[in-house]
Amino acid sequence: MEHPDILLSPLSLDPLTLVSPPDHFPGREILEPTDIAGEDFIMREEGSGTRNTIEQYFSRYEIGYRLRHVINNIEGIKKAVAAGLGISILPEIAIRNELQNGTLRALPVRGITFTRDFRYALHKDKIRTEVLDAWISLLLK
Repeated sequence: MEHPDILLSPLSLDPLTLVSPPDHFPGREILEPTDIAGEDFIMREEGSGTRNTIEQYFSRYEIGYRLRHVINNIEGIKKAVAAGLGISILPEIAIRNELQNGTLRALPVRGITFTRDFRYALHKDKIRTEVLDAWISLLLK
């Protein structure tokens, strides 16, 4: 949400990955955007930044999908995907263990690199102190 009194600055990019149950898309190592069309998707609730980002990608690349389930946390989504209830797009950092133990499978989509932007916000009139600048520098590392 943007406001004229709030200054948003880039912080980092958060890679997102399409995940499926291990046996979904057999024999495929990379998906075409059209492979996603019509798939049952499990997503976060409306208003979630992750969901908004994914929907923007789907709109930009004209990818259709079926919203099968809405779950308000990543752990629940991972469990639903692993159980075969659909596929999802989740932050890479959140799925490392599941990829290692084989309960989820990550698949790249040709021509699309899913990411979401993290930004930090400051009021436009905020006085920049040394402590604040040090904190921002730490965040940017």
